[in-house]
Amino acid sequence: MMNEGMNPILLVTAVLVVLAALFFLEKMNHNRRLRRIPLRICVTGTRGKSSVTRMLISILRSSGKRVVARTTGSEPILHLPDGTEHLLRRRGKPNILEGKRIVREAVRQKANVLVSELMAVQPETLHMESAFIFQPQLLVVTNARADHLDTMGVSPSKIAKSLTAAFPRGGTVFLPEEELDPAFERAADERGSVIVRVSTEEGPLRDEEEDRPLEFSVNQRLCAAVARSLSVEENGIINGLAGYRPDFGALRVWELESGKKRRSILAVSAFAANDPLSTRMALERLRVKTEGYNQRIGLLNLRADRGDRTRQWLNALSEERFLDIREFVLLGEPVRPVRKKLQAAGYSVPCVFGPGVPPDVLMNSLFDRFGGGFVLFGMGNMAVAAARLVRYWEKTGEKA
Repeated sequence: MMNEGMNPILLVTAVLVVLAALFFLEKMNHNRRLRRIPLRICVTGTRGKSSVTRMLISILRSSGKRVVARTTGSEPILHLPDGTEHLLRRRGKPNILEGKRIVREAVRQKANVLVSELMAVQPETLHMESAFIFQPQLLVVTNARADHLDTMGVSPSKIAKSLTAAFPRGGTVFLPEEELDPAFERAADERGSVIVRVSTEEGPLRDEEEDRPLEFSVNQRLCAAVARSLSVEENGIINGLAGYRPDFGALRVWELESGKKRRSILAVSAFAANDPLSTRMALERLRVKTEGYNQRIGLLNLRADRGDRTRQWLNALSEERFLDIREFVLLGEPVRPVRKKLQAAGYSVPCVFGPGVPPDVLMNSLFDRFGGGFVLFGMGNMAVAAARLVRYWEKTGEKA
């Protein structure tokens, strides 16, 4: 019980002073930890952040660096110097303060390099995560494509401007030259940063092997440019790219047997591409691989909490067709209103499934309906239902 003689104003003032002191001490301790990590690299952009981060991890380890890293793609993962990966357990929604935990672990592991994918979307939060949590010397921007339209804007220039919130003061920013936007140049001038334009002429360092997950060469170009700036030898870059472990959501293809008829189908996971442009680019890479399959079915996974992305997909599908896909299966929610709109746009939508459908039930339903000999293109979101389906494909299919 409050002492009746105690002045409430003095009490509140005292509490505020104590809180301010604790905040100041925590900030000092955090900055002290950051100084114990010689090199800090952050990765931002619309697509490809996890792939680029994972490539950098592998390249830097191949060159002898002791690396701690975080990726936040399909799953939040902590990467330790011994190569192990640990799922980051979260209480509640993702929070940029998780980065402080990553910094503490990097210090505990005596890392000399910290690489982290930035998770923030809103410009204000992105600035806080970059400028106060990680304070990177190097920033990699993968691209500026339409996504999170409610917070980042619609046009590429608005999205680019949102991403400049992560630009470090006096740091170096790597980005593909084809993604260069005046907003990036203005932000670099304001903050004294140097932009490294990674040329398209550099190309991929080597051809991708048939049994490796498919990646965009722009990711290789970015990582090679960062590595060269750190004096990593070419063999270290090549070995790192050859040995990197892709994210769970990376573009992958499996061959599955179609039930009793024993006819094979191809199942494609492009769920993590998320936005229509990135998905179209990903699926175009598979055109040759899927030429022998006449029937092409899209599996569009929807999230109830991402209405902006659902609208984005509906707009895109009303304007263009992906690899001549004319039939869609819907997964997640809200499936029924989307079904009506796709049908109005001229698509066939013979099947819809709620987010709780077991993967084997979904696939058996598709086999019963379509038989075999088709390609199933997964797209939209790597949400819970899609993640379960991808794990099922991994377990039951053969990599194609």
